[in-house]
Amino acid sequence: MIRHTLLMSRAVLALSAATLLNGCIPALVVGGASGAAYVAHDRRTSDTILADERIEFQAGSRIRNELVEGIDIDVRSVNRMVLLTGQTASAAKRSQAAQVAASVEGVRRVYNELVVSNPMLESSVPADALLSTQVKARLVGNAVVNPLHVRVTAAHGTVYLMGLVTAAEAAEAVRVTAVTRDVKRVVRLFEIVAAPALPAAGSESGSAASPPAN
Repeated sequence: MIRHTLLMSRAVLALSAATLLNGCIPALVVGGASGAAYVAHDRRTSDTILADERIEFQAGSRIRNELVEGIDIDVRSVNRMVLLTGQTASAAKRSQAAQVAASVEGVRRVYNELVVSNPMLESSVPADALLSTQVKARLVGNAVVNPLHVRVTAAHGTVYLMGLVTAAEAAEAVRVTAVTRDVKRVVRLFEIVAAPALPAAGSESGSAASPPAN
């Protein structure tokens, strides 16, 4: 079974489908306040957001069609970096899944975190979803890292962190995740970006207005 979770709004999903059908990238339109907030805080470009949606859909579909059975997998793409979690019935299927994901247009790298298990382990989807929610909740209101910059994926107690973050944000996200209940291991897959420049001293935005001239 392919576990494929898309976090964007229905409008973005519709645009992704249009991309697949028409072979072009349409202008990004997101409906609803939550979708607008997501995009406004995302450090990826609108084209990259759509590319990640397309990559998740195509990689999941191709893996399902080619491997058919003996696989339980979740596909995540952030800035065209793909994470595969879940389990396969053999090492051959594990390698094949990674090769299929890497063949999708635009994929920069594949992190293959699939576990080989035969017989297959009982699905951990409910527990994984709960753990991801717990981590995200602990990041809300954090003074250092914006939770909208961090993509959280949990699999059998291991939490994978992805996103475009500064070094300080990455360290804080890892710290918060590591002390969250039921987290067994934290895997850091961030891409580090430069910290935003602070306003210069005495700039218009950071200084008081000058008194009017006499």
